[in-house]
Amino acid sequence: MVYEELYKLIREIKKEEPGEVVVVGFYGLPGSGKSFLNEGFSKYLSEKGISALSIDGDIYTSTSREDRNKVFDYIRKLRSKGEDDPSWVGKAYRYNLDLMKKHIIKLKNKEGFNESGLCNPKTKNLNLSMGIQFVDSEIEFSFGDNKKRYSNDRVWLLIDWAFLSTERLRDCFDIMIFVDSKFETRLKRVVEKGRNAKKPVLIEQRFFKDVDEYQSKEFGLDKEMADIIVNNNDFSDIKLTRQF
Repeated sequence: MVYEELYKLIREIKKEEPGEVVVVGFYGLPGSGKSFLNEGFSKYLSEKGISALSIDGDIYTSTSREDRNKVFDYIRKLRSKGEDDPSWVGKAYRYNLDLMKKHIIKLKNKEGFNESGLCNPKTKNLNLSMGIQFVDSEIEFSFGDNKKRYSNDRVWLLIDWAFLSTERLRDCFDIMIFVDSKFETRLKRVVEKGRNAKKPVLIEQRFFKDVDEYQSKEFGLDKEMADIIVNNNDFSDIKLTRQF
């Protein structure tokens, strides 16, 4: 089982201290399967009695769907006239890396916090609230309208996001996992996800390629920095490699 193998690799690399919050990051390009692995591994850890707090890093996006759509319309009109703006991706997608770092540090120190105005991963509106409070021997984790309590004994924080390897964030993580997939595979996954969404979204290949190149260039998605590399070209045949 891939999650059992992943757990064993992490335990080989990271010695878990009593009462410590272990922070694991899944990073990689769009469509590589970061969220898929995060969700599956979170369930595996929960079955082992570990309190696994799973967070999609996209909540730290500071542009709403409306903001992005305006930029999409702008670049389409520009290209229809034979012109271009290579900086359009940075205008459409902005991120609050410092806020993520602040939250991770607070969690590692077992300090509670409440935050509003985060990006809702479903609607892409900036109306999501998240809070974590340490109450006696438990953790109260609220995410939107959902609230759940966990044991404060063994706590693992799992975050998936493309930009975790940036200089501002990488030191916050105990384990870095790079999720690797071919461009064609990732594009197919993203297109299918958009097509099957509650409100279907047409993913344009040129836009996807632009985002891909922007993230690689601006955020240095270097898999050589990872402790573990996941070959995720096939969800049914995931392969793990430990970096030495």
